[in-house]
Amino acid sequence: MNSSNLKNKIQSKQGATIVFALVALILCLMISAVLIYTAFSNIGRVKNTQNEEQNYLAVSSAVMMFKNALEGDSISFEQTFITTTEKVYDDNWDELVSESPPSTEASLDPAVYNDIAAKNIVPQAVLNAWAKAIIDPPASQTELTITITCNDILSEIATVEAKMVFNPQKMRITTTFGIEDASPSAVMTMDLLKATSYPVTSSSEMKERTENKNVKTITVTQKVVHTISWDNFVITKNKTSGG
Repeated sequence: MNSSNLKNKIQSKQGATIVFALVALILCLMISAVLIYTAFSNIGRVKNTQNEEQNYLAVSSAVMMFKNALEGDSISFEQTFITTTEKVYDDNWDELVSESPPSTEASLDPAVYNDIAAKNIVPQAVLNAWAKAIIDPPASQTELTITITCNDILSEIATVEAKMVFNPQKMRITTTFGIEDASPSAVMTMDLLKATSYPVTSSSEMKERTENKNVKTITVTQKVVHTISWDNFVITKNKTSGG
């Protein structure tokens, strides 16, 4: 065999080997890049999944705490009506000269829990708002927002926000539970039941001489106690915003 042909053959094989090595190196780099990208993507997905699961657990726990605290409980508040009438008599207190139309003032005492367990869930201001809305229903739905901080057992779980919409016509409250900027949420509806006691009435009279007139002031006080309880809890849970 000619020596020059042998040399060309060797060079040819070496060139092919170098090209093959470069191609193999490029393939390895591409595969490595794909594997690294996939690994980081999986880490991100796992982290997002863990956050969603944690938020879902927080919301679910808050809903059950809310339900367990209110279920079987009730609140009571006293409403007072004071009606005042003024009568003017002659100098001898014998004949009625004039009489003013009765004027009535109503007041509502702060609501009180019949079971202290719910006090840590629903603030007093919310209860008072419910009470006023039930006594004097607004023309449209009213919305209240509270936060539910989990207890010591669930101290590592995020605080849940509860937005409550009260429908006075249906006597129903719809509460949406969720964490700010997070998708998991739950919705709970409950009906409000109201019972009112028989009125307790008392009256008093006061006579006085004022502005050169004999005036008798008659005051009638009427008190009733309203009791509100909750019933028909319905909970709908959504694990994702689209679920």
